[in-house]
Amino acid sequence: MLFGTCYYPEFWDHHLWREHARLMADAGMNVVRLADFAWSSLEPSEGQFDFDWLDEAIRAMDEAGLRVILCTPTAAPPRWLARKKDILMRDRYGRVREWGSRRACCANNETYRLASDRIVTALAEHYRGDPRIVAWQIDNELGCHGTTVCYCESCKRRFQSWLADSYGSIRELNRRWGTVFWSQTYDSFEDVILPAYNSCEPENSRRFSHNPSLDMEFMRFSSESWVAFAARQAQILRQANPQVQITTNLMGHFADIDYFRLMQTMDFVSWDNHPQTQWELRGYVWTSMAHEIMRGIKDQNFIVM
Repeated sequence: MLFGTCYYPEFWDHHLWREHARLMADAGMNVVRLADFAWSSLEPSEGQFDFDWLDEAIRAMDEAGLRVILCTPTAAPPRWLARKKDILMRDRYGRVREWGSRRACCANNETYRLASDRIVTALAEHYRGDPRIVAWQIDNELGCHGTTVCYCESCKRRFQSWLADSYGSIRELNRRWGTVFWSQTYDSFEDVILPAYNSCEPENSRRFSHNPSLDMEFMRFSSESWVAFAARQAQILRQANPQVQITTNLMGHFADIDYFRLMQTMDFVSWDNHPQTQWELRGYVWTSMAHEIMRGIKDQNFIVM
C-alpha cells in the first residue's frame, strides 16, 4: 500500500529537504508527489530549463526510502507565458481571466498547448527510465475553479470546427437544435456563437438565455478540450517511458469534465478527497458517494489523495 503526501521542495530551503524526507519516512510514508505547480522553477524563462533542484529533491526523497509520483506542472503557468495575453481564458462576459493564481490558460490556445508540450517533453526525457519515479500525474485538478469553459476566439473557432465534424452540415445542426425558434437559424458553422452573456439573460444567471442544445454541446466540447489536453501529455510521457504508470487527480462529484472519457488514456484512477474543506461539508454520505463514483470510472487501481 502506498501512503504519502504532496511536497513542494521549491517552497522550502533545500537544506531542509532531507530533514523533511526523514520526517515523512518516520511517519510511515513511502511515496511523495512532486512538481505539480513548479513550472516557473523548472522553466524560469522560455525554453531554458532547470532540473538541478528537482534532481536534488528526488535524491533526498530516495535516500529516505520514499518513491516519487512526478507531476506535469501545466496547471500553474509562469509569468513569462502569461504575458502572451492570448493564452488567458475569457469569461462569458468577454473579460480576460487574469494570471495570478492557477488554471489561467485556455486548453484550446495553441501557444499554451505548445508550451505545455515543451515542458512535459523536457521532463519526460530528463527522467526517462528513472526507477525512483513510480508514476506520473498529469496536471492538477483539471477544470477546477470554474475553468473548464472558456469564451475566447480560440475556443470559438475550435467549437465551430468540432460542430462541423459532429453534424456534417449546418442544415442538420439547425434541424436537430430547432434553431427556427426565436429566429436562431445559422447560415454556416462560422455563424455559430458561444453561449456567452446575451440580451435575454438577467445578471448573474444563465437561466433560459440560450438554445439548450448550444449550451449542452458547448459543455461537451469544453470537456473534450481538456480530455484532449491530458491525452497529449499522456502520449508524450509514454513515448519517453513506455512502461510508465499515468494518472490525473479527479475531484469526486465534479461534473464539468467527462471523467469516463478522461481516464481512458490513464492507467489508474486517483482523486482528491477533501471531506471537511469543500463539498459544502456534507459529511460521510457525500464522501462515500464520491468514492463510489470514482470506483466505477475505471476497473484499475485506485488511489485517494
